[in-house]
Amino acid sequence: MPSTCEFKLDRQNGVYFAGQSVSGSILLTTSHEKRIRDIRIRFLGEAKVHWTEFRHGQKLFGNQVSANSLYRAHEIYVDQVAVVRREGIMPAGAYNYKFQFRIPKSCPTSCAGNHGHIRYILWLVIARPYRPNSTFRKPITVLRKVNLNISPRYKMPVEAEEMSSTGCLPCYSGRIFYSLRVPFGGYASGQTLKYSLKIRNLSMTEIYGYQVEFVQWMTFIAKLPRYNERKIRTVVASHKKRDSCLRLSNRQFEGKLILPSLPPDTGKSGIIRLKYSLELEIFIYGCHGKSSLSVPIVIGNVPIIQSLHIWPGESSTPTTNDNSNRSYSPAITSTPELAAANETGADGPPAYEEILPPSFEQAMAASPPFIDPDDCGNVRDSWFRPLYPMFPDCNEGEELYGLKESRV
Repeated sequence: MPSTCEFKLDRQNGVYFAGQSVSGSILLTTSHEKRIRDIRIRFLGEAKVHWTEFRHGQKLFGNQVSANSLYRAHEIYVDQVAVVRREGIMPAGAYNYKFQFRIPKSCPTSCAGNHGHIRYILWLVIARPYRPNSTFRKPITVLRKVNLNISPRYKMPVEAEEMSSTGCLPCYSGRIFYSLRVPFGGYASGQTLKYSLKIRNLSMTEIYGYQVEFVQWMTFIAKLPRYNERKIRTVVASHKKRDSCLRLSNRQFEGKLILPSLPPDTGKSGIIRLKYSLELEIFIYGCHGKSSLSVPIVIGNVPIIQSLHIWPGESSTPTTNDNSNRSYSPAITSTPELAAANETGADGPPAYEEILPPSFEQAMAASPPFIDPDDCGNVRDSWFRPLYPMFPDCNEGEELYGLKESRV
């Protein structure tokens, strides 16, 4: 009977924030005596990028030469090891090893895509002389805080305007002016993103509808054998409306999108980068060019307090005597994870006492699992998906999720 291993974390969901400590115990059960070099617990956080491109080369002796180009990159964010048993004879039985590792504040958020992932794993390694090591592992989720309240620009409305000419010479029929506006520049997963679309149709062509899509852009950066990028575009929420704007008229449309569970923006660092945008397409009758525009949106995991929905008649200011005045949006201070973050000195969010705690859910826009080529078949955990905090608004059951992917 082979040895068995059970990881018991101090948090049931296995979600931690950068700057906190991950601790717990490992129960190792062996059925027979073993000679070992040592037993160690390893905490490893890394990013890997890997994909293959088929390339047609030049002709060689009259034949077309083609080859596969392998692009890859690797970054390590944390690698800590604790030896829990030294060399010697290990009798059969059950052993309980405790561990605690500090997660650096600079660690990026766990995420996974088609061509790479950022992953944090706890390992138990049994090193044996003249035999392969026995390994057991447990993946966890690490979140880097993206507090949208820190930057004033996230609290400001974002608006984009565009102009399109309809027809072409000598059949020019006028111009269409349209603008897309959202009340905030940053949102958290689960919130409702409301938008306003204004159209000034100064042409002789009718508009018969529009489509708004919330798009995730995931960029994978390879450094070997040379620098290369691959971008994946995923539509995580969309709203399509068939409504007309007649020629020589103005219309204003209001709409909303429910944001699913998403990893936050990563900025312009690392070999895996995430950003989001709200994209609009106008549908025009006839043979006309595509009319579209894009508004950048930042996704964080600490929502803007002004963007949280409050029930009519409720106050957004917390009270000490009346506990009934509460927002149904989640709050941070009442969660064990974030309370621990404040105690350990991590970069915690502000204390929003009237907000309920968030739930943690798997990303709705989950890509097919990335298979790490360096993993052995017996230790792969392609089933694992990171969990992200959700701050659900009251949306009356509306679900506008439409997942589409396209390679750029």
